[in-house]
Amino acid sequence: RRLQETMEDDSMEVEETPKEMSQESSVPWSTTARRLCSVMNDFGDSLESSQDDLNKVEDCVLRELCSNALHALDTRFFGKGATRSWCRVEIGLARREDGMWLAVRDSGCGMTRGDLANRLMAPGVSRVDKGDENEWRTALEKRDALTLAFGQRPLGVGLLAAFAIGDVIKVCTKNNDDDTYILNAVLGASSYEIKRPKNDQDAFFIGGLCDTNYFPRAQGTIVAIRIKAGKWTQQIQKVEILQGILAALNDTSHYGLSFVSDEIKIQQDDDIIPSPSNQDKDREEDDEEMDTAPIPNQDKEHLSSRRRSYRERSKYIPLRLSYQERKYLRLIEAAVKVSGYIDRIDTANAAKRPARRKQLQLQGIAAILAGIITAIDPERGTALTQEPEFSIQDNKRLARAFEITRRYKILNPEKMRTEYGQLIYFLQDAANPEIAQALGLDIIIPVKTVYTLLDECDGLDLLDDPLIPDATCEVLPDKNKSRAQIQQKINRKNKAVQMLKHRYAIGRLSPDHIELCLCSICDNESYLNSSRLPIDLTLAALRTHFAPIQNNNYPSLAISDDDGSGSRLSHSHQRQYRFAEQSLALWRDIVDDMFRLWHLAEADLLSGDSPYSLRDTGQGLQRVQSCPRTYAATVSILTDARAAARSNSNSSAWVGSSMVHMGDHNVPNALTFLDKYAQVARILRPLMTVLRRSIELCDQDKSIHALINAKYSSVQNYKIQVLADFFRHAFDGSGADNFYDAGSCVDGRLTSAWNWCNTVQQKPYYIIFKLTGFAGFDGELA
Repeated sequence: RRLQETMEDDSMEVEETPKEMSQESSVPWSTTARRLCSVMNDFGDSLESSQDDLNKVEDCVLRELCSNALHALDTRFFGKGATRSWCRVEIGLARREDGMWLAVRDSGCGMTRGDLANRLMAPGVSRVDKGDENEWRTALEKRDALTLAFGQRPLGVGLLAAFAIGDVIKVCTKNNDDDTYILNAVLGASSYEIKRPKNDQDAFFIGGLCDTNYFPRAQGTIVAIRIKAGKWTQQIQKVEILQGILAALNDTSHYGLSFVSDEIKIQQDDDIIPSPSNQDKDREEDDEEMDTAPIPNQDKEHLSSRRRSYRERSKYIPLRLSYQERKYLRLIEAAVKVSGYIDRIDTANAAKRPARRKQLQLQGIAAILAGIITAIDPERGTALTQEPEFSIQDNKRLARAFEITRRYKILNPEKMRTEYGQLIYFLQDAANPEIAQALGLDIIIPVKTVYTLLDECDGLDLLDDPLIPDATCEVLPDKNKSRAQIQQKINRKNKAVQMLKHRYAIGRLSPDHIELCLCSICDNESYLNSSRLPIDLTLAALRTHFAPIQNNNYPSLAISDDDGSGSRLSHSHQRQYRFAEQSLALWRDIVDDMFRLWHLAEADLLSGDSPYSLRDTGQGLQRVQSCPRTYAATVSILTDARAAARSNSNSSAWVGSSMVHMGDHNVPNALTFLDKYAQVARILRPLMTVLRRSIELCDQDKSIHALINAKYSSVQNYKIQVLADFFRHAFDGSGADNFYDAGSCVDGRLTSAWNWCNTVQQKPYYIIFKLTGFAGFDGELA
């Protein structure tokens, strides 16, 4: 079936919902969320019937709900340029057979399925973003509800604060980049449910709060809470208190907040929910509003720049390994290669028998860890065979060895392509609270970074020195510069390094420490340059040869979904140009932030309180796990890319969908996400290399030159034809059986590019590719 007509601007691509996807899924609560629900519930139940206390808790819960609604309105108002007449919040009460319900409805941006699982139901994510996660988690460990949610300056717990006054939370939401979703969370349950509505009656789910004719065609969200019986039902019915809270919120908000008592009726107002017959007209009006509405100053917190300071970047730059640490690296790499752990654990038979699988996990993990200890210290290994109990010293050795291996991989993403995935899945099981408690081990420690070393040695001022760019730059060969000019740059770099050593080598910060930090930053610069260069070259080729200007004689990039080429999109030349340009720019932004994304991905994978489920996703058994930190960072990068696209005079709006697949059957977990975007350079680098070598080959071999001239009339025309085919069919939405898996979504763009790579052997120019020495796009796998 087709998604409902959206009210997105004309750059929005409608994606088709696959018929084979299940309509509902049960998502297990994370350990943190489950504990937080318990804390909120206990606090709400323990309160005496003091009117001041009840008023305060009610005020905090309602403010939390309205804060989410107002943030959604901000996202739509600032991001889309919608007028304020579209932005409103409605709050109301309704008594139904199953109890009293409090509901909050907004006409904001709505949420995707990823937002529901990775943001709304993942408490503490905003704390990670703001850097005060430790304070938040300390309050949670102490079950300090006042500090978390109900004190003078609460840290905030999001939607789950509602469990202080309610026992059921229901959400119905629609985002223009995704389908309509319904979430049902019950206090005390082991999981919550996320599903698509099967019919109009499914939208009638919130205790009958909506009209039976209502179906959320346009973007927006309804959140409803079933109030606990007793004191809270009596408290919530005091309408004057609700109205007072609402009046205070209205004083601080520039959006309209309205209150409806006794019954919530969400009418089909033409200003909010267009009828099917008027949707096209309303979309055009919305586009006009987006173009003409004045956009206030954007919230800087929502648009984070990828151009961070060295102090900020150093938090995610791993330290280069020493000679002694490389011994541990070789040991862990060899152990992973021969273990075969994943081949025994992630099987269909093991998945059907959870108890047996848990036993195999314990046996396998204990055996591998004991083998590593034996390789490090044979005498201690012998003692382990007689008394199989790990000591504190064993824990430190293992934690250090695994940290070294993870650090090496982050610093060298192209290495350990096979072994790293097996290692992370092994550590993911070892971090499971039940297994860690059974073994008495905690082998997951933070990766050592430039920032942590300088912080320990009181040398963070080094990162603010203006000589840092010179001391950490990568000096590359350049045909446009003489040997003397290159040597001058090398001498300048060496002199900057020596001056920094002389200035900051004081106390615990030795010259060796400074050189290690500078070399590590230089390694980071080298990776960014090598990964970003192919994207920059591809972007330059696109803008040089295919810019939509008058008198452009180059081939058209226009594609159509009915021309038999396999394309799933229909774009004019100008639209396809913008689509390819914005996709490449987004990939470059993600690559620029890859080290930070890698740290966040490992934090999601190895958190221990976010369980995974072993499911057949259509590509074999995969570990499907929510990844809130990685998802939030990716959405932030996407927001910046969309803002840049809108501010660019050459492209008026974002083309395609903004749907980010993460924690579903397309991108099961954060490891898959890392692997997908590590492939970008492996796709573009061979393409650019082939085109460059083709020109060089023609200068060297007249017969090859004659061959190209016979087929393409000139070498330049051959290059243009190859690039035109790439920009058409590497960004045509192909590569899957439905629009949900491919199409124009963020991940579908990369799927289309890989699909083009898989079909390059069928292209007429492939023979010339082979003559240049082309071997493939993926490189050599272990």
